[in-house]
Amino acid sequence: MLGLESIKNPVGNVIKEAPLPVWANFQQLALAVAILEITTKTNLKIKLASTKRSKHRRVVGLNLLIKTQAVPKARTNQ
Repeated sequence: MLGLESIKNPVGNVIKEAPLPVWANFQQLALAVAILEITTKTNLKIKLASTKRSKHRRVVGLNLLIKTQAVPKARTNQ
């Protein structure tokens, strides 16, 4: 779903390679872009707090810090 794994058919043959198989690529090209867009377009402030890794250094979990931020009031012409 996130593009981190290759898509395989029922037999096990790879039919589509993963576009973002490396954590650094996923973090830079997908996650950081999404967090920036959410932060600039909504009243939410999202920050990647930490990543959980297995003993083989594979990322197995993310902790996101989500807070609300003040929305600037729109100016009215009087």
